[in-house]
Amino acid sequence: MAHIRVSDHGGGSLDFVQAAYEMLRKNNLLAALIIFLATIGCYGYTANFSLISDDEVLFQGKAHLGLLRSIPQYFTSGVWDNILGGKVDGALYRPMFLIYVAMLKIVFGNNPFALHAASIVLHATNSVLFLLIASNVFSKSSRLVVMAGTLSFALHPVHVESISWISALTDLQATFFILLSFLFYIQNHGASGLGKYVASFACFVFALFSKELAVVFPVVLVAYDYVRRQLSVKRTVAFVAAAVVYYVCRLAALSGETVQSMELKNVDVDQATLLVRFIPAYFKQLVAPVDLPFFMNSPVLGYLSQLNLAYYGLVLALFICFVCYVRKDAWWGAAWLFLFLLPPLSLVFCNMPMLAVRYLYLPSVGFSIVVTMAMEVLYRKIGRPFFGVIVALAVLGGVFFSYREGQAFRNGFTLGEKILASSPESIKGHLFLASFHENNNNLAMSLVSLRNAYKAVKMVEEKAEACYSLGLFLVKNNNLIEGRAYLQEAIGLNLGHSDAYNALGNSYLIEQDLRAAILYYKEAVAAKENNYEALYNLARSYEMAGESKLAFDSFTSFLRNSPRQQEAELFSYAENFVQRYNSMYGK
Repeated sequence: MAHIRVSDHGGGSLDFVQAAYEMLRKNNLLAALIIFLATIGCYGYTANFSLISDDEVLFQGKAHLGLLRSIPQYFTSGVWDNILGGKVDGALYRPMFLIYVAMLKIVFGNNPFALHAASIVLHATNSVLFLLIASNVFSKSSRLVVMAGTLSFALHPVHVESISWISALTDLQATFFILLSFLFYIQNHGASGLGKYVASFACFVFALFSKELAVVFPVVLVAYDYVRRQLSVKRTVAFVAAAVVYYVCRLAALSGETVQSMELKNVDVDQATLLVRFIPAYFKQLVAPVDLPFFMNSPVLGYLSQLNLAYYGLVLALFICFVCYVRKDAWWGAAWLFLFLLPPLSLVFCNMPMLAVRYLYLPSVGFSIVVTMAMEVLYRKIGRPFFGVIVALAVLGGVFFSYREGQAFRNGFTLGEKILASSPESIKGHLFLASFHENNNNLAMSLVSLRNAYKAVKMVEEKAEACYSLGLFLVKNNNLIEGRAYLQEAIGLNLGHSDAYNALGNSYLIEQDLRAAILYYKEAVAAKENNYEALYNLARSYEMAGESKLAFDSFTSFLRNSPRQQEAELFSYAENFVQRYNSMYGK
C-alpha cells in the first residue's frame, strides 16, 4: 500500500514537490481527488446563496477595495479603514484577507455564485492539505483510516458559517496557510530541510496577516515536537519572533483603534463563570453540530442555559483523554484544538462576549486529528468491513446535517428566529428580522421587530442601539414625534451617539426647521468628527439657510472624511459646491 513519504535529504521545496508527485502517482491522487470532490459535493449547494450582511459591503461596490496597488495601505491600517475608505473605529488587522478580497473583486466582481464557489474550493483545498498532513503523521496507518479522519474535517457541519458566509473566508484563508506551514514543518529534518523550513515560516507569516488567532501556532509546533520527542528551541524561535513582529505591526497600524464591543473590561466572577460555560458550548458544536448558533453574540446566556453543557464537555474530555491514553502521541492534536480555541475564548473578557461557530474552523483541525487517531484504534479492533460501514454512515450523517444547517443559515428569517430563541435579550436577532422584513417591503413587521428589540434588550449599549434603530425607522416613515422621543432616549443612554443626533437633525430638516436641524447636526459632528453623513447634512442645511461660508467649511470637512467610492453622488455635489464657492470668492 502506498503512503505519502517525503525525502529527509536536501532540496527544500523542490523535494516536496517531487515527493508530492510521487505520492499522487502511486494512487494517492485518487484519495486526494475523492476528498476534494466529496467536499465540493457536500457544500456545493452553498454556491447558490446570495450575499448577506458584510458580503454586500465587500463586493457590491460599497467597499474601498479592488485595486492591488492599495496593498501597502492594507499593511498600514485596519480592515474597516480600507473597506470603507476612511478612518473607522476597528480592531481588526488582516492585510492578507484584504488582498484576497481585492483579487476576488477583480476576477469575479460581485457575482455571488463565483464568490461562494471560491470559498467552497478553498475549503476543499484545506481538506486535501489535511489529507497530506494525516498521511505523513499516520504513515503506518491504513489509507481508509486516513481518509476517514480527513472526511471528519471536510464534511463537519460546524464549517457551514465559514463556507457560506463569504466575509468569514478569513478563517478559510488563515487555515490554508497554517496547514501548509505545518505540512512543510513536519517534513523539515535537520539542516538539509532548510528550504522546507523557510517555506513553513513564510506560510506562517501569511497566516498571521490573515487572522489574529494564527499567533498561537508556534506553541502548537512546540507541542508537536514535544510529543514526537524532537523538541528544539531552534526550530520554533523564528516563528515566535515573527509573531512578535506581527504584533508590533498590528499595534502600529491600528494605533489605538478599538471596537466598543471588543474593549477589554475588568475580570469579574460573572466573566469567569461565562468562560467555564463557553468551553463546553464550543465542545457541543463539535460533538453535536445541530441547531448551530450563527452570528451569536452577547449576552448568549439564553443560548448557553438551554444546553446541558456539562454533558458535552464531559463527553469530549473523556473522549480526548481515552484517545490520548491509547495513543500517547495524540496530545498534540488536543493541543491544536485547545490552543487555537484560546483567542475566541478571550472574547469572554470583552464588553460584548461573542460565541460564533466560525471560530471553530481552525480548532476543528485538532479535533479531527484526535478523531483520526481514535479511528485507527477502532479499525484495529473491528476490522475493515465493519469500519467501512461505520465511516459510510458517518459520512452520510455529515452531509445531511451540513445541508440542514446550511439551509438554516441561508434563510435570514430562520436565522433571526434562531438568534432570538438562543439569545432573547440580544438586539441582533431583532435587527436581523427587522432588516429582513424591511427588505421585503413588510414595514409593519419590521416595526414590530424593532419595538420588540426595544422591549427585550437589557444591556445599556444595546438599549441605546435599540432606541436609535426604532427612532430612525419612525423618522424615515414620517412618524417624527415618536421617532424623536426614541432618539432622545438613545442619546440619554449614550451621550456620544453621533448617529442619533444626525437622525434628530434629519427629523427637523423634514419640517424645514433649519435652526433645530443645524443644532443637532453640529452635536453629531462634535460627538464624532468623521461622521461624514452629519457633515454633509450640516453643509446642506447651511446652504439652505444662506450661510455660504459655513456651508463651504462643512463641505470641505465632508470631502476630507467621506469615502468617495461609497458616497460618490454626495461627494460630487460637495466638490461642485466648493468649486463654485472658490470661483465666486476668488479662492
